[in-house]
Amino acid sequence: MAFAKLSLALISSLLLVLSSLVAANHCDCGGKRGGRAQGGHSHNTTSPSPPTIDIGALVSSDLFDQLLDNKKAVMGCAGSSFYTHASFMAAAKAFPAFGCTGSPEQRKTEIAAFFAQTSAQTAGGGLPGGLLSSGYCMVESHDKNRYCQQSEAWPCAPGKSYHGRGPLQLKWNFNYGACGRAVGFDGIKNPEIVAKDPEVAFKTALWFWMTPQGNAPSCHDVILGVWKPSKVDISAGRTTGCYGTVTNIINGREECGQGPNAHGKVRVGFYKRLGVLLGVDTGPNVDCYNQKPWN
Repeated sequence: MAFAKLSLALISSLLLVLSSLVAANHCDCGGKRGGRAQGGHSHNTTSPSPPTIDIGALVSSDLFDQLLDNKKAVMGCAGSSFYTHASFMAAAKAFPAFGCTGSPEQRKTEIAAFFAQTSAQTAGGGLPGGLLSSGYCMVESHDKNRYCQQSEAWPCAPGKSYHGRGPLQLKWNFNYGACGRAVGFDGIKNPEIVAKDPEVAFKTALWFWMTPQGNAPSCHDVILGVWKPSKVDISAGRTTGCYGTVTNIINGREECGQGPNAHGKVRVGFYKRLGVLLGVDTGPNVDCYNQKPWN
């Protein structure tokens, strides 16, 4: 009888261990993490702990206005009344890992990097203080090229243009289509909504930020240092945890691997200013001047 009881206890313990392993494996596979869309590319990342902090505790309305710094420069600045704290907060709810993952330093660094990159993308000219005082001025690009690439998955709609709109200036039909599917709008038939609805506009920027782009990792994983570069990445100068690599993901073909350039200096300038504002060390490798862009 004692032997039977011991055997039953041993079997129960083994079943408990096996069920724990199955649960752990189940939690690690499939689904969406932090708003990330599932794709066919494999990226070498290790997920941080699930977020437990509300983004509203980190980005107050007053801090939001300081981060954008466009509320003072309303003349000729369309974005000053378009991009609001309320619209940002509503959009961020769809991406709970943004700004809420990792240590307090990592969270502030991601917020600084996101608002620096989006400020650079939307900077308008002709305002006092120059480009570094005009972040979030532009809602949509003055370049009205159609940005239509042949695509079976995302064929362009007649008469529609997929030029830059929103905080990260989303471009191309395939990006509008994939982003719209992920966040809930028809990006092919109604791309204009990105320049009309500020919540949708912020969602497009956060979608791009949280989602791996082609064979590149997500901006989120890079700035947190979660992404682990391969030997090819290291030889190309692409390092993890660095703002310069984020720039490479966003606009590498235009700005990276060409030495110092005007656009790169604006991006770095915004990041250093917002780093001071948030009290974070912007660290090394803030530019991508010597990085090779991803194909």
